[in-house]
Amino acid sequence: MRLRGTSNAIRLCEVKMMKTPYRHYMDALSKYVDPKIAQLPPIKDKRYALTEICEFVRKCPPPTLYRYMPVTLNALLGIINQDVYLMEAAKMNDIFEGSAYSRHPDKILTKDAVEKAQHNLFLKSFSYDPINILMWSHYGDENKGICIGYNFSQASSEVKKHLYPVQYSNKRFSFESVKKSPENAFLLLRKSSCWKYEKEFRLIYECNEFSNDNHCISLKDCVSEITFGLRTETPQINFIKYLVNTIYPDIQLYQIKTNENSFRLTREKI
Repeated sequence: MRLRGTSNAIRLCEVKMMKTPYRHYMDALSKYVDPKIAQLPPIKDKRYALTEICEFVRKCPPPTLYRYMPVTLNALLGIINQDVYLMEAAKMNDIFEGSAYSRHPDKILTKDAVEKAQHNLFLKSFSYDPINILMWSHYGDENKGICIGYNFSQASSEVKKHLYPVQYSNKRFSFESVKKSPENAFLLLRKSSCWKYEKEFRLIYECNEFSNDNHCISLKDCVSEITFGLRTETPQINFIKYLVNTIYPDIQLYQIKTNENSFRLTREKI
């Protein structure tokens, strides 16, 4: 795996701003984590790659990132308190989350070892796309939920250094030695290509990095918009509109619409 310096990362950010924004994050990530290579690098190279990717994201923060969810009490409290709850990697819906395989039959990474790594890492997932049909179906309560947008340019520097884009590849990470199997965020940078529609970014924290016991991270002043699904019930829409207009009147509100002549979603400001 070939790693490059921060100056190259920042230069890439400046040069590629004219390309599709999401693509330019994938290009930057690929410079440090080659999607065609399965073999995990040495520990020091993993740490270096994580540092460089964080620096790239810090210098070139993504535009608004989105969380799809049902309309629940926790969702409403997240809007009011402007925070997010991170979940153990072991509880994510991808069964390969945080795992790697051994290249040698006699060196097997046990289930306990995988779970140890997963329980030590906490995630919160975001999407680059607020109008993705599959995301609304899978995570937005079958189009009855909401999609909260977060402007990460307003996030604290502490939060930004934990924000990573996710790479999609058909190559699972592999390792040479069980003793050298990783237990850090590097493993969570890659998912199967079947998930690529999510265009995911994620906050990744280790257990000892939280300042509280409830694994919540403040995103104060980051909530910038809320989009209602095509089937979100009118009483829920009205209540959230009242809530937002009362507490955070600068938050923009949108309604999902269908496109008349294609299988695409659009959204309109309300």
